[in-house]
Amino acid sequence: MDVKYEESVKFGFWSITLRLLKMGIPWDFIMEATESQIYLVLGIEAAMNQKENEDNQAQMSSNKMPKMSMPSVGGF
Repeated sequence: MDVKYEESVKFGFWSITLRLLKMGIPWDFIMEATESQIYLVLGIEAAMNQKENEDNQAQMSSNKMPKMSMPSVGGF
């Protein structure tokens, strides 16, 4: 096995493992889950992050829009 390939596999494994641990996924689940289950969890997390970012951008955009006020006409 090529050393660089082996290092990249180890790096990928530990990157994903640490990411899952930071998300609060238990060690036992990480070690027992299939590759498909891991990618499902990562995919859901990415989708949730994307939705949150889009919501934050929409909120910031709506806060930047100038507020239009209606002029008062003769006390009406």
